[in-house]
Amino acid sequence: MARPNELLAPGLEPSLGGERDLLSELLDFCRFIWEELKPFPGRGHAVVRLVIGAVAAVLISETLRIPNPAFSAYLIFFIANEDGVSSVKLGLLAMVGLTVALVVAMGVSICFMDAPWFRLPGTLLLIAGAIWLSRTLVLAVMGRLMAVILALYLSLADTIFDPESLTESTLWLWSIVGVAVGVSALVSVLLEPRPDLLLRAQIAACLGSAQHALESLASGGPGRQAEAKALRRQVYATPLRMRQLLARWRQRTWPAQQYDVDWELGIFIVERLLAISAALAAAGTSVIDERTCVALTQVAQTIEKLKRAVEERNRDVIQSLAIPSVEELPDSIVKTGIVELTSTLAECRFVLVPFAAAREAAPAAKAPPLKPWALVPDALTNPEYSQFAIKTILAVLACEIFMNAVDWPGIRTSMITCVVTALATGGAQRQKQLLRLTGACTGGLMGLASIIYLVPQMDTIVSLSLLVAAGTACCGWVAAGSVRTSYAGFQMALAFYIMLLNGFDTSIDLTGIRDRFVGILVGITAMWIFFDHLWYTTSQRQLLEKFIALLRLMAKAPKMVSSTMSPSEGRRQAASFRSELYATMGAARLLLDEAKIELILTLKPRTVRGTQLEVMGTEVSFAAFLLLALNERKIRVLPAGTLESLQPLVQPADNALAQYFTDLANAIQQFEQEIVRSKGAEAVEVNFPRPNLDLARLPESNAIGSELRSVYETLFESLRRISALNWVVRSLS
Repeated sequence: MARPNELLAPGLEPSLGGERDLLSELLDFCRFIWEELKPFPGRGHAVVRLVIGAVAAVLISETLRIPNPAFSAYLIFFIANEDGVSSVKLGLLAMVGLTVALVVAMGVSICFMDAPWFRLPGTLLLIAGAIWLSRTLVLAVMGRLMAVILALYLSLADTIFDPESLTESTLWLWSIVGVAVGVSALVSVLLEPRPDLLLRAQIAACLGSAQHALESLASGGPGRQAEAKALRRQVYATPLRMRQLLARWRQRTWPAQQYDVDWELGIFIVERLLAISAALAAAGTSVIDERTCVALTQVAQTIEKLKRAVEERNRDVIQSLAIPSVEELPDSIVKTGIVELTSTLAECRFVLVPFAAAREAAPAAKAPPLKPWALVPDALTNPEYSQFAIKTILAVLACEIFMNAVDWPGIRTSMITCVVTALATGGAQRQKQLLRLTGACTGGLMGLASIIYLVPQMDTIVSLSLLVAAGTACCGWVAAGSVRTSYAGFQMALAFYIMLLNGFDTSIDLTGIRDRFVGILVGITAMWIFFDHLWYTTSQRQLLEKFIALLRLMAKAPKMVSSTMSPSEGRRQAASFRSELYATMGAARLLLDEAKIELILTLKPRTVRGTQLEVMGTEVSFAAFLLLALNERKIRVLPAGTLESLQPLVQPADNALAQYFTDLANAIQQFEQEIVRSKGAEAVEVNFPRPNLDLARLPESNAIGSELRSVYETLFESLRRISALNWVVRSLS
């Protein structure tokens, strides 16, 4: 019978094969954009919040004659969010950081206004210090904000030579940010959505996606590969969103239902359903057998019942969920997926086990959280932070010299671009720069169309407010999306506001967006020169290091739950490990996206495709899901004492699993170190371990033993495929 990991095998060949044609790439890109723009629970509410905040900020700025209303409206996108408490805290911290930066900038102006040979180096040193703080502060956003304010001051000092005018322009920044902070905090508190409702809606939406994928597979509908990619994106993005909503819900005092359901387990079940459905859709296998089609349809109907039960809060339906039988199905890859789906659905009733019992146990000792103003532990010993600050300040200095050399003060956005897009890895920088450039072009076109066709017909503040609301809605819809594209929405908003709100009078002036666009190009060029040729940090190497950390974490999973634990202790240990594993996988997912961008934009020949990295990530994620499923099965038999009798039988397999993950992590780390010394992957030979699990002692007649044996066997096959990924590791090194 086919193993579940065979569903993930297509596309994992150790060669580039034939390159895809341009039309296929464009179609994939269009599908990606469509998936990113599709609505999801909470997105419309976020757009309404941004529209109200931006319009209010513009009205206040226009009424009180506060300069640069475009920046007040733009800052709403950064501060306003669906958590009112977080918005207030972020706003207060923004004001503190702004005040510190303004005091320092004013001190530089007072002391060195008539001595530019001191003022320029002093300001650059302050920017470098703020950039260093953006990497070393626990609350990194404070350092980034101070760096942006100081860079903005540097650009003002180059165009305003009168000390009094420079002081006035600098102090106006406090009012500009103050308006945005006040409006954002008020809007976020008044329009804060209930996280429990958003969480239920998100779970229902994910179940609906899995149901639709299975129905399409049963009916033989077209477009399954595209649907598989969309589901895979949901697997990585949606669970993180749901855990954030769950964390916000647990900070509230309403309602008590959050303690009657193991929501972490529920999110894990939804994630497994999405992953298996995506794997089935990506397998490319047509379902011919009628019994298999019927079973797929029944599983889809069961997921639909579960979805309705979540929406209606019907605990009885979840408790008595009927699981289709799969014993009579012929062996195939599809049957393997159906078996995993039914096994996952069977665990739904354990979500309803009261979680209050786990809270009665003594909480595990935790290290006290670091203060927001504290430095990270390696702040003074890690040279990467200083190197990062030096590269950024050299790029800013290059933009400053170029702007003064060509006498073009309008391109001062080049220095802001250097500060804003300065990120730890090359892939992250290119991704942000690409989004910044795309957003500026799109927002500029929106503003251009408004100035040509709409502004000449406007004569009241009401018409201006409606136009601002419409533009903010378009930009806000993109900004409220996933981390892959949200930054483009921010840049769309800034370009649109600069075009439309250029002063207190309506004017048809296109120089603002022209200068901004050129400034962005100059800033991106400076960043490329210094960040790609001086202490270059590749996202591919960072991804490899995160993969090693993930393997070491996965090595702890087989021994996380033992027969000596109480059920509450075992559940708490499993929940803690699950949260840590999800956080590590989320960070690895971001690095994988950055590595794909780096591969697309590199000038060197590609040794691995982004799609192959995706398959590698899916294989590792699948093994992680199986480890979590193994822990859940052990927890299920803890109360009856069955695990104690099975412990001697599963102990060798658990030890072998832990040893394999550790050996694989050590082998990859050794391979990476050898490459650094030899300066080439081809000359390095490292033996990657092969999995070897002894399952002979696990009984097949016992229902519990047979179930555990099935998970161990599936893990063995999954690890075998991960071992075959050494060519991907070689390509990333």
